[in-house]
Amino acid sequence: MQSFDNLLDKKVLRFRPNSFGREYSLQRPLTIVFPVAIMNQLKAIYNPSLERGGLFELSATESKLTCVAFHQVLGSNNATSYNPNKTLWSEKIRQIVDRGNLPLAVHTHPTKIGMHAYDSKQVRFYLKSSRPDRLIADKIITDNLVMPEAIFVKDERFGTGYGLALYEGGIFPYAISAVSDTQLVILLGTGILMAINKLSRKALYLLMGWFLFEFLRRPKYDYDGGGNLKIKISF
Repeated sequence: MQSFDNLLDKKVLRFRPNSFGREYSLQRPLTIVFPVAIMNQLKAIYNPSLERGGLFELSATESKLTCVAFHQVLGSNNATSYNPNKTLWSEKIRQIVDRGNLPLAVHTHPTKIGMHAYDSKQVRFYLKSSRPDRLIADKIITDNLVMPEAIFVKDERFGTGYGLALYEGGIFPYAISAVSDTQLVILLGTGILMAINKLSRKALYLLMGWFLFEFLRRPKYDYDGGGNLKIKISF
């Protein structure tokens, strides 16, 4: 079992309990930087009709992760799934971790698969994670590390020519435009209590405030003057 205690000191990871003991996951606040050179590598391998993927390698400083490399991992690909070679995948993760860095899985979503109902969507649609995507992201990437995953789409309708969205991993919503699990619980609970007339005005205001707080904590995607993507996660 790998130890990531050195990254606890850099305030990019935390311990959290699970059914088997404890595991590492990302912690707030945190900034994740994806340099434009790395994004250009993904743009170069992008196929609008096939899913492809690999691993980002993230290097840590104080409350900050910077992507220092993209490692493509070959496998069996089609329009609806990316299935990397398991041996190559595990070996690449081991190499990244041995360097003291963090692996983050990424795969592309196609925009042209020959089906009008799919090919004609708004561009942000292609950054949404599917149910199989989310099931994979819920699993640990090593025997004690939980990380989000990323979706990449190359399309000129994005101002930068590409879109990147992170999801799950205990810190991101399941899609770039989705509400978090906490927000869903708040909305559901509020709706039930209002329906049975068990919600006072004061409680309603508290729940609205909590929802707003969670909304403001959503990851923020921005680009600096050099075109590097910065994802900021607040407290």
